[in-house]
Amino acid sequence: MKYTIAGAILLAGAIALAAETGQELFQKALVKERAAGNLEEAIELYQRAAKESAGDRALAAKSLLAAARCYEKLGKDGATKLYQEVARNYSDLREAATARQRLAALTAPAKPKEDPRGMVVRRTWADEAMIEEGRPSADGRYFVYTDAKSHGLAIRDLSTGVSRVLMNNPRSGPKHGDASSPIFSPDGKQVAYRWVENEETSVRIAGADGANMRVLRPGVRPRLRLTGWSPDGTHLAVLERAGSAGSTQDRMERLLSIGLLSVSDGSLRILKSPEWRPGRADLGGFSPDGRFLVYSLPRSSSSATDGGVFALTTDAGVETALVQGPSDYGTPFWSPDGKAVVFISNRAGAKGLWAIRVVDGKPQGTPELLKPNTGDMELLGISRSGSCFYAALNEQLDVYLAGLDPETLRVTEPPVRLSERFVGFNFGPAWSPDGSRIAFYRRMDPKAIALVIRSVASGEERVLPRRFEQELAGYTTGPNWFPDSRSVLVPDLVNHGRAVFRRTDVYTAEEQEVFERAYPDTHTGVRLSPDGRTLYFGYRVASDETLHLMKRNLETGQEMELYRVKSSGVGFFGLAVSPDGARLAFSVNSEPGKNYRELMTLSTQGGEPRVLYRDTMRDLSPVAVTWTRDGSQILIAALTDDGRNQRARLWAVPATGGERRPLDISSWGLASPSFSPDGRRLAIHFRQFKRELWGIDNLLSEMRASR
Repeated sequence: MKYTIAGAILLAGAIALAAETGQELFQKALVKERAAGNLEEAIELYQRAAKESAGDRALAAKSLLAAARCYEKLGKDGATKLYQEVARNYSDLREAATARQRLAALTAPAKPKEDPRGMVVRRTWADEAMIEEGRPSADGRYFVYTDAKSHGLAIRDLSTGVSRVLMNNPRSGPKHGDASSPIFSPDGKQVAYRWVENEETSVRIAGADGANMRVLRPGVRPRLRLTGWSPDGTHLAVLERAGSAGSTQDRMERLLSIGLLSVSDGSLRILKSPEWRPGRADLGGFSPDGRFLVYSLPRSSSSATDGGVFALTTDAGVETALVQGPSDYGTPFWSPDGKAVVFISNRAGAKGLWAIRVVDGKPQGTPELLKPNTGDMELLGISRSGSCFYAALNEQLDVYLAGLDPETLRVTEPPVRLSERFVGFNFGPAWSPDGSRIAFYRRMDPKAIALVIRSVASGEERVLPRRFEQELAGYTTGPNWFPDSRSVLVPDLVNHGRAVFRRTDVYTAEEQEVFERAYPDTHTGVRLSPDGRTLYFGYRVASDETLHLMKRNLETGQEMELYRVKSSGVGFFGLAVSPDGARLAFSVNSEPGKNYRELMTLSTQGGEPRVLYRDTMRDLSPVAVTWTRDGSQILIAALTDDGRNQRARLWAVPATGGERRPLDISSWGLASPSFSPDGRRLAIHFRQFKRELWGIDNLLSEMRASR
């Protein structure tokens, strides 16, 4: 009897599986790939779809192509075999041509790009595992980096393409650390790095095999950065933010310190504390003889000439300007012979690689443009042989539409990219109240952002004429529609110090200034009430660690403070108004100097906020917030980490409090969720970010030849 029941159960399961058609399996696979981001399950479903599509050869070929695409994304073997199968068995279909193209791309050897002047540009590595911090060894063979999945350290042999774990860091339990800012010793036998554990930051040194770790200096500030190891191996060059750890004041206006950290006893000697400016100062490390450090400072305003590249003596901290001017400067490094400094600048309009000759710490002649139009890049170091290593930043932002069941919030249609124009440069969507249009931002070039209005029915797009240098709506919220579905409110940063709020007609582009406020006092959390009469926004006062949440009557100009809180953050994240206009939802860093973030709701009349949950920023950190159309749930786009993959995922939280639950939409980055008026479609933008490691050989050859 038992065997009969078991057999019946197995038979029923087999019948259930067989009942799924190839098309149904293909749609399930799409959801797994695009909505859930689960590529391995998607591959299995795509291959099952191909098997169940014997009568539909086009669907079978399409399914195999999709499975191969997932294999490529995972960086695993399997793609080539599937492409070969499509090219061989479906040669009469257009999918075969695609398969042959991908086979050619996968099997063709990578060819270095040779510059007419003798430079050779080669892509050394492209992998999502390489996070933003890493440095090459002095001989150029190895690269030490922070692994994005474990937040530990790893070393990659650039000649073989093999990585090995230097320090594994399981992301589980109440205590776990983050390794960052790693640098090799001159002989390549040791690695110095910054370590954060349980809110405490230290500088540590370990062998290149991971052994003999020691804490060099405990209790350093969280924003300290290691930038170079002296040629004799006795000191580390450090860039340190002054002020209290984690404070808004620290990040926005205090000083930077440049110093030397003794490798023997961990003592710190400050060489200079230059005034901090908006943008990032970069310390590039030691000259080959150890007598100088080189660093860059950004310009302090659009017309300032005080930014530039500077040499600093390591004995007395005496500074000499190597290059100055009304441009941006970044990531300077000494040439191997110490006779030049290479840096990034937009002196010629677009970003490029420049060099200035240097003798005894003083500039000789004028800067020379070595390589123009480099795009968004960061120099990482120059090897003894003269190979220059840099990270190319490949960020893609795209708006997607997904179908959701308004009651269960189950994904009914997988996310599909909204626009095929300017792919990779669209973000911040917002549905119009009547559901006929979606407004979103588009980055037209590195310094120009436009507002796009797209018809949902026809797909027609109108790009409004005004260009923004920097959008204050940020990556977490889209534009604000007025209830007439004809006009939008967009904050615009002007004159590097003021924010102007304008109401713009999406048909005529006619503008009306609503009000103006000092910046950076106004923060990115800017939301209109459903009736369009009230604006909610957050601000902070320079030198004040208190955040203020305000409401402003747009007709009378009267303002009222709703809430204030001491916070280590720069503002209120993902500010959203409930559909009935009665409550606000937002997230905020809850304690100065602490790594916590809270999701709160607050009456639009003020009072005490309600905390829906509180968690560490590493575990579930909300960056964007929206309400469901019935106001019963709050959707958050939050960063989560399961120990293997750090991703952003959509979560639903009951508006009255209760258990949060994950939804079936995730990616490396999610933001700006916006529901259609019927609650059945969700507009959201996905952020994909990858850093590629490149090398340039013979970068200074032309400069040497002209001496």
